[in-house]
Amino acid sequence: MSDPSNVTTAIIAAGSAVVGGVASGIFTLIALGVQHRHELEVDLQRHSRDAAKRLLQSNVAFDKAIAETSAQRMLTPEAIERFNQFAETLAIESVELRDPEVRNRLEIHMRLSNQMLGVIQMKRQSFDGIGLQLLETLRSHGIVMNRTLTAHVRQEELPPYQRFNVGSVKEILDWGAQAEKPR
Repeated sequence: MSDPSNVTTAIIAAGSAVVGGVASGIFTLIALGVQHRHELEVDLQRHSRDAAKRLLQSNVAFDKAIAETSAQRMLTPEAIERFNQFAETLAIESVELRDPEVRNRLEIHMRLSNQMLGVIQMKRQSFDGIGLQLLETLRSHGIVMNRTLTAHVRQEELPPYQRFNVGSVKEILDWGAQAEKPR
């Protein structure tokens, strides 16, 4: 017959091996899960930066068209086309943006753009005065959006931003009066 202490030692050793294997497996699964979540987050951030690049490109083209509209003091067909392209790009790409603050600022820019172009389009003629001030405010807001998107792409802190009520012409003009002027 075998020595009971050898049997006990064998049982303890086998039990320890099983517990060690299970624990090792659990730790491995946890580590893989953490690694997978990290890789997923890195991938989502990359997609977000890529979306911001496409939005930046679209916004720059839109801003150029607004600058021409401002210079000609008439709404150009190119400005309307660029606005439509920006709106389409925003609708598609904003889904990928991970930073809610960037999405909120873009939404304000979209609403401001839509409102300004609507006001100008209603006139269907040349404009000056308040229409020109509104366009310059839109361009200034475009500069802020370009900086916001650039910071997001570079994974830097977003530039400061003063919110305003897009439904209030006075607040829009007040914001525009304090904003950096386009060159």
